Amino acid sequence: MAGRWTRGRTTVLAHVQTWRPYTTGYPALLGLAGAVWAGGTGTGRPAVAAAATALGWLSGHYLGDWFDRKLDAIGKPQRPIPSGRLSADAALAGGVVCA
Repeated sequence: MAGRWTRGRTTVLAHVQTWRPYTTGYPALLGLAGAVWAGGTGTGRPAVAAAATALGWLSGHYLGDWFDRKLDAIGKPQRPIPSGRLSADAALAGGVVCA
């Protein structure tokens, strides 16, 4: 049971590292600003705009890491895909789902 917990925690951490959360606020705020500037009223439209741009950003991170996995294996082996903490298939699926 402990091995499963550790593996799950490692996988979740690998996804979070792929998301690069320190950059995700930028596109979300940009989408929010665009919705407000376009006359978004209430909370629905600005929330959807912020979420849509953030998910697009996350999709780009997943797919960028998927496309660059062979280069990352050389130059950045600590990243989730080259290190084996996240499979290339999981990165591709994450990118498609976020898109």
